[in-house]
Amino acid sequence: AAGILVAFGQYTWKKLMRPKEFLDHVVEGGRSVIIRALIIIMAVTLGDVMKALPPEGLGTAQYIVDVTRPFIIPALVPAIVFVIRALVSFATGSSWGTWALMMPIAMPIALAAGVNPYLTAAAVLSGGAFGDQCGPISDTSVLSAIGANTDLIEHVRTQLPYALTAAFFALAAFLMAGGMGW
Repeated sequence: AAGILVAFGQYTWKKLMRPKEFLDHVVEGGRSVIIRALIIIMAVTLGDVMKALPPEGLGTAQYIVDVTRPFIIPALVPAIVFVIRALVSFATGSSWGTWALMMPIAMPIALAAGVNPYLTAAAVLSGGAFGDQCGPISDTSVLSAIGANTDLIEHVRTQLPYALTAAFFALAAFLMAGGMGW
């Protein structure tokens, strides 16, 4: 609130914006923040519902652990988690939503397989960040394209080679770390 008041004073005093124009931007920005906050709240709630056992929740995490336990190769868990999270975040355009939804599923799988939980958490966080940085419906991509005054799809096309290069090295690191039992 203090920052908005200071900015209001500076923008109106320097005649960069009229007071009504500034307040319109504040309302629009607030609306955007509230929508993002609601998405995060819903994602965290959905994550809790998926994690909790019936009758309070769906027990999704335990179900996935039970189904995949015979097939889990512990050395591959961090890499697989990274790839799945990267795809989900790219498709949804949300890192926070991906983290909130996927952490309750990935951690029980990692613990059941005896995989380092810190490594698995890093895979979830890294995969979520990937899609948020280069996904075509990510707010980060949209705002970057607007800020650069370029077409959104062109911006995504220019970001993908860099993001995919970083993802490739991250995947290799998760494979190595998982193989070494870290």
